[in-house]
Amino acid sequence: MRAWRPAAPGDVLAGIIGSLLAQGKSPAAAAALGVWRHGAAGDRAAAVRRFPASLIA
Repeated sequence: MRAWRPAAPGDVLAGIIGSLLAQGKSPAAAAALGVWRHGAAGDRAAAVRRFPASLIA
């Protein structure tokens, strides 16, 4: 599949924030919580990966 590409970090973050907005969070709260969750997910993934520098999203 030549058109396929992995999700970029911005795509993942937008999805998290969008889901929080859909749950009724205010835009400011959704943005703040989304950024925190996005970072926390990256920290957890890096902790269990052998080569954390290779994580994309």
